[in-house]
Amino acid sequence: MNFVVDSGSGPALLFLHGMPSQASGLEPLWRPLLARHRVLAPELPGYGKSPAVAAPYDVRRVNDLLEAELAARGVRELAGVVGFSLGAYRAFLLALDGKLPVGRIASLAGVARFDPEERPLLRQFAAIARSGPVAPALVAPNRERMLSPGFRERHPERAGEVDAWLGAAPSEVLADELEAAAASDDLLPRLASLRQPVLARVGEHDAACPRAKSEAIARAARQATLQVVPGAGHALEIEDPEGTAAALERFFA
Repeated sequence: MNFVVDSGSGPALLFLHGMPSQASGLEPLWRPLLARHRVLAPELPGYGKSPAVAAPYDVRRVNDLLEAELAARGVRELAGVVGFSLGAYRAFLLALDGKLPVGRIASLAGVARFDPEERPLLRQFAAIARSGPVAPALVAPNRERMLSPGFRERHPERAGEVDAWLGAAPSEVLADELEAAAASDDLLPRLASLRQPVLARVGEHDAACPRAKSEAIARAARQATLQVVPGAGHALEIEDPEGTAAALERFFA
């Protein structure tokens, strides 16, 4: 598994990108933390330089590979995990499985449960992804889901950044992830068992993982703080990099 960063010294922090997105795109959020932490940000299987996993694809199996890679890098515990979008689901699963001690969890535009009405939609997107590389039919919906209307209007030139997410992994990998998400376990009831502090930060106008999902995470976890970013959409690393980086610095201080 390729890591875009494994640098810095001090307690280890793991950054997990979303579906689809790029590990390198989280740099504005993790760079300020390098002064006091060892920061690790992998490209998950099939993304960037990381090889895809053989079928069948499974979220738990990917987490097992990630834990093995961290062990090989000498990481025996994590001061925290930052998960963006589906990366937050992976972060919660790491903490709940308990194989690798986790100190704190930051969920950025995160999700712990896909509702029944969302699962068919995920399978529909998977079918579109399997129809060809970076299916053109996904580009416009992806922009609308990832960026708030106001940001798209003010910064039309930034739309290409989320367009690039669709090419971050082969379409078959994206389809595998979407289908795995559609079949994923509901982690929300299990969050009450977490003893770790949880930060749930979400954009006010998030269309991909609406704020209701972060609100549910904050209600379910024992020690949770909810932060809603006014005016922002899903891609906090693009729309709110300074504010979100500062929030992470405070959370992991």
